[in-house]
Amino acid sequence: MKMSSLALKRKMSKAAADVFFWGSAFSTVFHTLRSMRVRYAMRQFIRFVAAGAMIVAVAGLFFSAPIFAQSASKMAQGKVEDNSGRPLTDAIVYLKDTRTLDVKSYITQADGGYRFGQISSNDDYKLWAELNGKKSGVKTISSFDDRKNLLINLHIHTEK
Repeated sequence: MKMSSLALKRKMSKAAADVFFWGSAFSTVFHTLRSMRVRYAMRQFIRFVAAGAMIVAVAGLFFSAPIFAQSASKMAQGKVEDNSGRPLTDAIVYLKDTRTLDVKSYITQADGGYRFGQISSNDDYKLWAELNGKKSGVKTISSFDDRKNLLINLHIHTEK
């Protein structure tokens, strides 16, 4: 069976139209699927970033807690006296941090008074006084003592 050239043209244009239709339908489906994959990937990325931000925020709170806990400080003050309770001038009072072994000192005034401010509440300390080779008893300042102002009098036994 022979086709006329007009029938052949119609058949060819129908085939071309079918190819165009299915091609554009495939293209539309492909682009829709691609955009769905892109949207899914974007949602996954946003979830990943949000989860990372939450982890960083929680870690920041967790690690910053010790910093806030260290902000509290104490003050130790008192007088250095001899056996009879008279104040000792020019006695040297020592404050030693038992963790860092850092030592601070203070020379008493005429009233025998001393004062150490800004002592960390998280460390333990040893406190003693010395004058002319004589030493007082060693007092301990504990990190468990929650008082902010510590009044500690030290006694040096002097002989006459």
